[in-house]
Amino acid sequence: MGQICLWALAVYVGFRLGDMALRGQLSGAFSGRLGGLFVTELLLDGIVPIVLLGSASSRARTTRLFWGALLTTLGVVLNRVNVVLLAVDLKGPMPQIAPAS
Repeated sequence: MGQICLWALAVYVGFRLGDMALRGQLSGAFSGRLGGLFVTELLLDGIVPIVLLGSASSRARTTRLFWGALLTTLGVVLNRVNVVLLAVDLKGPMPQIAPAS
């Protein structure tokens, strides 16, 4: 089960960065006022948990398993905050249903 979760994290990070590279948005993701949050999200949600949970012996340690799971959860929450609260720029009067270009 642990190997499956580890592969899922690696695939998530790969798809996330690959999708942005294919759309030509990779350089823009790391710049601007929200670039630091994106880097933090990638670290919390993928890279650090992959390192923490990379081997079976480290997954057997409950503290590393806890921190890997907690960082993954916090990374997902940060992703939602980035997308819903910070990155979406709405225009017009309330209820603001049309995103700005």
